[in-house]
Amino acid sequence: MQVFKHAVAVIATSTVYCLIYQLNEYAFAHLHYAQGAMWIFLPSGVRLAAVLILGGWGALGIGLGAFVMALLAEPAGDLGSVAGTALISGVSPLVALWICQNKFKLDVELTDFSASMLLKMTVIFAVVSPLLHQGWNFLQGYTEHLLSSLLVMSTGDLIGTIIMFYVAKLFLSQLPRGLLTK
Repeated sequence: MQVFKHAVAVIATSTVYCLIYQLNEYAFAHLHYAQGAMWIFLPSGVRLAAVLILGGWGALGIGLGAFVMALLAEPAGDLGSVAGTALISGVSPLVALWICQNKFKLDVELTDFSASMLLKMTVIFAVVSPLLHQGWNFLQGYTEHLLSSLLVMSTGDLIGTIIMFYVAKLFLSQLPRGLLTK
């Protein structure tokens, strides 16, 4: 039963990630700056939320979704490059969580989670993820302007994560009282 539960979590996370990625591509295609760098990137919010809620299983789902999206974007692309990007997509929110747990003493069970902690984690994630992604893209020869790509991706991840968290908050506030606590 536990295997089924984890498989569902991975597949659901991957599916949501792919759908939000497609939505982002449709809505913000004009905001592309460089390989992997957009001024608004909604999937970053899914990345962070998936890891906060599901831990490693969420990271696995994000990695799978990122792998699928990279293959769809570059069907004849280098599988090593695609796999590296997917791995970074799944691991970067785990690294941000680890930093917050060690630097800010965030409880592993997230019992002391607050709005200020969420903001700190979002900012850390908006630095860690672009560092890893753009470093990888630079090493792969996909970007020539490392610093500007880092700045744009950090901005896009920060804005995208904040938008997604506020959309989730708005959605949750519309649910009937007591629905989530039962």
